[in-house]
Parts: sequence; C-alpha cells; structure tokens
Amino acid sequence: MRLCSFLRKSILPDLSQNLPYAVQCLQDALNRLAASEYVDVDGQLGPQTKAALKTADPSALAFCMCAIRMAEHNRRARRDKSKQVWLGGWLNRVTDLMGAI
Repeated sequence: MRLCSFLRKSILPDLSQNLPYAVQCLQDALNRLAASEYVDVDGQLGPQTKAALKTADPSALAFCMCAIRMAEHNRRARRDKSKQVWLGGWLNRVTDLMGAI
C-alpha cells in the first residue's frame, strides 16, 4: 500500500481532530527512523518534513506511526482511568492497521 494512501485512509482520520498532532506523530516517526538528519517536531508540514518523507521507507514509517499511536493510547488510558474502557478498541484498530502494512 502506498504511504499516502495508508495515511489518508487510516492514520490521519484517526487523528483528524488535531491535524498538528497528526503531523507531529509523522515527524516523530521520521526522526525515529532517520539515519542522520532529523526534522523539527513542530506540527507543520513544511519543506523539511516533505523532504524527509521522500526518502523514508513507507512501510517502516507507517509501522512506526502505528507504534507511536499505540504508546499514546496506553499513556492516555493510564493518565485518565475513565479512558480505559476505550483502550481495547483503540489498540485493536491500530493492530488492524499494522496488519495492513
């Protein structure tokens, strides 16, 4: 699956309530996968982020973004016990996405 298609259909709708956060998640994943040059995690889809996207491995990037989302869902549930009822569904959705990569 192409990265843009994957992001449009799976990751970004999940984060659409907060697009700058979605871009920060993307930037965080790019940095985790970077061999040398890092992008600023500023929530802006600027030239630095776009250039890094061109050289990133699409599957590795998508998988990394899913792992970041899983960690965030777990943090959210630990921080706010009322969110624990949703945790299983959140993690299942991300696991399904990982299976599609």
